[in-house]
Amino acid sequence: MRHGLGMTALLSLMATGIMADRADAATPITFNVTIGSPLAYVFNGGAPDQVLGLVPGKTYQFSMSAADAAAHPFVISTTTGVEPPTPFVDPGLTGNGTASVMFTVPTTPIPQIYYQCAVHSFMTNKIVLNATAVPALDAKSVVVLVALLLAAGVAAILWQRRKRGMALAG
Repeated sequence: MRHGLGMTALLSLMATGIMADRADAATPITFNVTIGSPLAYVFNGGAPDQVLGLVPGKTYQFSMSAADAAAHPFVISTTTGVEPPTPFVDPGLTGNGTASVMFTVPTTPIPQIYYQCAVHSFMTNKIVLNATAVPALDAKSVVVLVALLLAAGVAAILWQRRKRGMALAG
């Protein structure tokens, strides 16, 4: 029966992971985009004009102030280093070149894509699609994982006590 408890715990963890993955796909990952000095895009306070790694099937939101977006329109494109860049066209991409760009990364093969300022060809870098990227666990996922592991441990202890009690009674 010990194998049954282990299998139950494993299936619970797998189901939780599947539900968490589906929830993650529906919840956009937000990049707060600002303008650094010298002129460069800065994502969530990181390095200027960094390579972006995105996961196919996930949704990303690139948010800028209206003033920054007017002066430095953020475009996801199929070209880099040219003004204006050739915008990437996909039904999962909305608001390209505005203060709020939403992008659900296709799960089918696409050409190499980039981000670039529509008026400054040097504000650019590539977007790398990585199907094997594993995002860090958020606090909710850690709590769920710990709770499941504790429940499995308690169930195993109770089962062992019950089994010993039956052996002593028999």
